[in-house]
Amino acid sequence: MHGSKFAFYYTYQNVYMKIQHYCSLLVASLLATACTYNTTLIENIEIITPDQSVNALKEGNKRFVGDHPTKYHKDLSQALVLKEGQHPHSVVIACSDSRVPVELLFDQGFGDIFVVRTAGNAVVGNMVQGSVDYAVNHLGVKSIVVLGHTSCGAITGVVSSGKNAHDAHGHGDDGAVPAMIERLGKEIPSYKGKSDCLNEAIKANVMVQANKLAKLPHIKEKVAQGKLSVVPAIYDLCDGKVYFLTEK
Repeated sequence: MHGSKFAFYYTYQNVYMKIQHYCSLLVASLLATACTYNTTLIENIEIITPDQSVNALKEGNKRFVGDHPTKYHKDLSQALVLKEGQHPHSVVIACSDSRVPVELLFDQGFGDIFVVRTAGNAVVGNMVQGSVDYAVNHLGVKSIVVLGHTSCGAITGVVSSGKNAHDAHGHGDDGAVPAMIERLGKEIPSYKGKSDCLNEAIKANVMVQANKLAKLPHIKEKVAQGKLSVVPAIYDLCDGKVYFLTEK
């Protein structure tokens, strides 16, 4: 009889301790999630200068490369918090290439960055320029990053096209692609037909787009006031790193 009572008591204590253990793990997990979530919100509030904005992207890319992301890109609760408005700290003009997922490679979450994507990360036309101006003038971003990438198909088209952009990529009848490449070629005319200079052309295009933005009066004024920075950068598909070039 006494043995049965002891066995029951021991089993009860064992189950109780296991429940306590699992509850502790659950609480710790919830607290960690809450801290990460609050940090995401605090990061946006604390980023008040161009340097802080660029540094947030640099640190995020380091986490991405190190395979230690901290953002929850699929967390619906974070998305719902932003339903009333957005306050991104940076606008990134990137290429449309599917291998360049901007938020992921910078480890940024919902509402952190305002992304404009176009072939060859080209700032051409009112739609692109208007999107950048909206981010600068209405959302108050602190930095503009023009992000190119290695093995860019659009720039490959330019350096392969020579005098006839319709030969680029071997698709002479491919809708508006030839016209797009022809237009992009006007941004870096000295590289047309120079297929052995792809990397140089990619860098030159990034610099051209960044310089174009930096020279606009309303952007130039904000840069001079220390309220905004224009930064060219290149994402390397081979190592996942974003290489920031000279700031404008």
